[in-house]
This record gives sequence, structure tokens and C-alpha cells, in this order.
Amino acid sequence: MWSLYLAATLSLASVTVEVTSIDGDSYQGKLIGVSSESFTISTPDGDRMVPLSDLLSVIPVESPQPFAETKIRLDLVDGSILHAQDFTVSKGKANVGGKLEIATRSIRTVRFRSHENNSDIKRQWDEINSEDIVGDTLVIRKEIKVASPNDEDRTDVMYSLNSLDGVLHDVTDETVEFEFGGKRIPVPRRKIEGIIYYHPPGRELPSPICRVADADGSAWFVRSMGLEEDGLQIVCVSGVRTVIKLSNVAKFDFSAGNTIYLSDLEPRLVEVKPPLDFGAISSSKKILYEPRMDQLFDGRKLKIVGSEKACEKGISLHSHSTLVFDLPEGAKRFFAKAGIDEAGGHAGRVELSISADRKSLFKGPVTANESVNLDYDVSGYRRLTIVVAAGEKPDHADFLDLCNARITK
Repeated sequence: MWSLYLAATLSLASVTVEVTSIDGDSYQGKLIGVSSESFTISTPDGDRMVPLSDLLSVIPVESPQPFAETKIRLDLVDGSILHAQDFTVSKGKANVGGKLEIATRSIRTVRFRSHENNSDIKRQWDEINSEDIVGDTLVIRKEIKVASPNDEDRTDVMYSLNSLDGVLHDVTDETVEFEFGGKRIPVPRRKIEGIIYYHPPGRELPSPICRVADADGSAWFVRSMGLEEDGLQIVCVSGVRTVIKLSNVAKFDFSAGNTIYLSDLEPRLVEVKPPLDFGAISSSKKILYEPRMDQLFDGRKLKIVGSEKACEKGISLHSHSTLVFDLPEGAKRFFAKAGIDEAGGHAGRVELSISADRKSLFKGPVTANESVNLDYDVSGYRRLTIVVAAGEKPDHADFLDLCNARITK
């Protein structure tokens, strides 16, 4: 639970937000109260106190105005992303934008040209950043002029990134002090693409309670937060502290770290066995019968018969399908809404079975006339198995949707 409490006594009546629950329902209202366990929303139908465990997101209806364009991107060790106009380091403390101080032990990478739209440079940076490093890394950008393939009298400019392992020291607006081969060298920042700080393995970080995005595109993984007179005070999972004006908050995302959608996981097993199909399944039947993540086989969003809205996250399964997922560490509950997709019309019917290891959680029919809300304890189990069998009628309309199928911790 949060170590800092959100102040429920503060007046937030001027903030109109759109609330989306974890079940996909959404509505608008004024944010009138916040506590460590719930948001309170004033709606035309009365005040609603919504537990944080039921929230997917809270978004201001009036989008905040973007800040001035930033050129520097920081990635923290906890996954938070910060955008800034200035970055310097002195004695292990980074000054970001002249307002925020961060210990370099909380910084993973700094890219001085983070917003540049160059796919080749991005690819090279990602390759270097994904490597196992043994020390602090300096990434140098080198300009290469080559003859244009379309015009012999013209030269094109290409860029190559090269990395050096060493020790990073102070960073100024002009140079990065880098220790290499026993010597400290002031490297001009204009030659540097970015820097990568080495962190020895073994540091454990707490889970975030939510992800807070602000107007400049920064995204903070938060372990605690509170509302004060000067704004929203947050403490990141990495320990970084900052204050964001409430008017600059773009989104509270409560799925971060605590909710994992099955459609974002790689199944351990996918098995499709259409009836009267001998040998290998044909390509045409594979397109129709294979499970789909977040969409139907034709690319449409999942939408259960009778639902007002399509669901953004979920799994579409035809009958004669089996899916097995490894449950993530710390999994506590499994939620989903099971129903027949509109693509099957009102004729669809399947037999659905869900089990955790060898324990049966649900077994029964799902029809176009009756969807099923699934909510089961999966604490201590290793695998989740989903089996969809055909109903009593021909299976041509048996498109089952598991809308917002998710694991919570």
C-alpha cells in the first residue's frame, strides 16, 4: 500500500476527468476526492468512490498543453522516461532541467538526441543499449559522407554509432568527462549520441502503484504520491522525487506493474484442432481458427454481442482451441469477460473451460445471449489453461471473446 497518502481534503472540483475501469467501462466526472484506496468522482448520477484496484486509467478531459520542445531523454533504472532541455552531472548528482536532482545510480541512459527522427540511428542505439555492458558506456556519433546512389555529383551523410567502455564522471553543457585507459578525457558533447550508466546486478526495486504521464511525454513509474499545495508530489520506484502540477498531468495509468493482459503474454502452448481435419491444418482454416490477440481474424476489434463498446485488449478464440499461459510471478487474480463476438451473430455457443494447474476455475457454456464475468484466485498456481470447445450447433459462429483478460498482482 502507498507509503504516502493522497490528500482527500484538497479541493479538486475543477478537474474533470474520464475514468476507465479495469472492466472497460468509462464515464466522466469531476475529481473531488483521492485517498490511498480510491478516487471519488462526482457524476450526474451521484458521487462514485472507485477502488484503485478497479481502475485502469484516469485522464483529464482537457489535455494539458505540451511543454517547450525537449531534446534530451533520460531512462531511469525503474523504466521511467524523462524529457528535458538541460542535463549536467556533478559528483554523482545529475541536474535535470535546472529543477530536478537525480543520483546517477537511478539513471540507466541519457540520450542527447533522443527526439531525432532517424530510424537507422535508433536501430544502432537500441543494439548498443541491449548489449551486456561491463562499465559505463560512451556512445559516439560519427558522420560519414558517401556518394549519392542517384546523383554522382552529390554526397549523402550517414551516421555510425560506436561505443566505449570506461567510467563516466562530470557532465557539463559542453563536455562529458570520460575515464578511458586510466586517463580522464573531456569529450565534446556535440560528438556524443548518449551515455549509458553501468549498474551491477542484484538491486531489487518495489512494484509501481501506477504510471503518471505528464504534458511533455515524460512517464513516471510511481511507488507513492500525494497532493500538496504545489502540485502532485511523486516518489518513483527508483527513489527519484519530483512535483508535477496537477494541470500538467496527462494520465494516471493504474495498469502499470499491477495488471498484465494475457494478450501481451506469449502463450506456452497454442493448440488448434478443427473438427474432421486430418493431418496438418490448412492455411485457410488456420486463419479462421487460430487465436488472435486484441483483434479478430479480419482485424476488427473484439466486441461481445450486446456490448456498447469494443474492448481494446483481449483474446479472440474459435472453438476447438486450447491456450496455456505461464502465470507471472506474484499473480493473484484472473479477470475476464467471456462472450460471443458480434462476428458470430446470435447463433454462437461454446463450452468454455478454465483451469489453474489442475484446479478447475470455470466450466460451462457461453452463448450470444449470456456473457460470463470471470474472477478467480490464481495465487500460488503456475499455469492457466483455457479450452474452448464447440457448442451444440455447428461451429461456424463460435467466436469467443475474452475481453480484458488479465492477471493482477
